[in-house]
Amino acid sequence: MRVAIRGGAMGDVLLGIPAWRALRDVAPFVPFVACAPTAVASLVRVSLEMPSGPGPLGETASRRPPVVVITPDDPAIASLHAVGAPSASAAIPAWDAVDVAVAWTRSHREIVARLRAAGVARPIGADPFPPAGARIHAADWLAATLGEVGAAVAPDWDAVPWLRVPPDAGVTGCLEGDDRPEAILHPGSGSRRKWWPADRWRAVVEALLEAGWRVTVLEGAPDGEIVAAVLQGDGVPAAWAGRVTVVRGEAVASVAARLAGASLVLSNDSGIAHLAAGLGAPVVAAFGPTDPAIWRPRGPRVAVLGGTPGSTWPHAGGAPPADVTWPIVGAMVEAIRSVVPEVRG
Repeated sequence: MRVAIRGGAMGDVLLGIPAWRALRDVAPFVPFVACAPTAVASLVRVSLEMPSGPGPLGETASRRPPVVVITPDDPAIASLHAVGAPSASAAIPAWDAVDVAVAWTRSHREIVARLRAAGVARPIGADPFPPAGARIHAADWLAATLGEVGAAVAPDWDAVPWLRVPPDAGVTGCLEGDDRPEAILHPGSGSRRKWWPADRWRAVVEALLEAGWRVTVLEGAPDGEIVAAVLQGDGVPAAWAGRVTVVRGEAVASVAARLAGASLVLSNDSGIAHLAAGLGAPVVAAFGPTDPAIWRPRGPRVAVLGGTPGSTWPHAGGAPPADVTWPIVGAMVEAIRSVVPEVRG
């Protein structure tokens, strides 16, 4: 059995999936248990189970056992952070039956020591974020921590979609009979410091509407203030009626289905940007205080604007940079044309 543990926000967890898939591919027929937050559990499972070619001895990927995804409150995982010997659970009945366990957490040293004492043959631990001064992408950093077990991620792993829409997503997509291209806008982020100014998002929406697009605005739990600022109120402006829709509080699986079917996704540095890019959607992301070399969304059709090269915030602590130069609206419009050249406007 192999066990992979990763906490954090949605984007942080998703960027670990390429490395987890590589770890599973090293031993494709060994049971694999991943620990991830409840909100992304089904997305993690189906993405880890994506076919990755023939297995050894002529066996095919379809013969692999299903991936089991558990949450951090599973007794076996919760016990790693408690006093005493790690306990078992239904998903992990015995730690000494685990040959490799990977823990990407701030407390990885303590967890590795406890896993080793519990009988795990090869416990691996690493900080979940690149160290200060190392301008390596977060996903590549996680992959690099698995070299000792022979797990490797191809340099061009993001040239194709690497996430999959969960089966519990339901039906989400274009309105019947509406052939206008759809742009999905997520103007928020977990940190308000990452919000591109609302007036610039509003100008981009106006440009899209003038070009015949329809726009769907996503509002998650932290996004109410910025969405209201873009809309200049709680409701859709009268001039935008019938052309702009606001979707609030939708589950991750349903959001994934929306993103996968969009003609364009616009976002800040956020989990939504990583989700959309991994699903293969055309993405344009506006960066400010973070470093795109570390945090840019990865996917086959991605453009990133702005950012602060060398910034170690927030992954290495400290304050965000004092001077941030945000992208201008014109640059955003040109970037949209670069990722969706077949839909001009």
